Amino acid sequence: MSAVALAALTSTPAAARSAHSVLDVIADDPDHQLFIEAANAAGMDDLLESEYGFTLFLPTDDVLEEAGVDIQLSEPLSPDEKRQLADLLRNHIVHDELTRTSVDKPLSIESVSGAPLSIAINGGAPKVNDANVVKQDIVAKNGIVHVIDSLLVSDS
Repeated sequence: MSAVALAALTSTPAAARSAHSVLDVIADDPDHQLFIEAANAAGMDDLLESEYGFTLFLPTDDVLEEAGVDIQLSEPLSPDEKRQLADLLRNHIVHDELTRTSVDKPLSIESVSGAPLSIAINGGAPKVNDANVVKQDIVAKNGIVHVIDSLLVSDS
């Protein structure tokens, strides 16, 4: 990680932290049920419950449906489908916590999957690659969530 990326990271004070994990926090929102189902199907629920701090750029269910992410819970995913889904979801996770106030200039980082992410402020509003951040700084005990309006896909 670059020195610029390290400088942009911040820890949220313990008093501002939720007592709930990222998975618990987003489970309360009806706009993110498909993401939770996808994370469970891909075997990523443990990551979203983990103790280390991370940032999740969370697409809404509408974004996932529009992109054709359709989880059939009645049929298990093949190992290849599970890997592809996990890779897609890992594009949305960064190993460190990033808040809106910690990113005041352009920043290039890598997602957990290794996909490059470019964070910029466009007209006062943050963007991640081509996705607009529509809701920011949702704080959980193990990370920060920013809701985005499109998928973060890797070119690889």
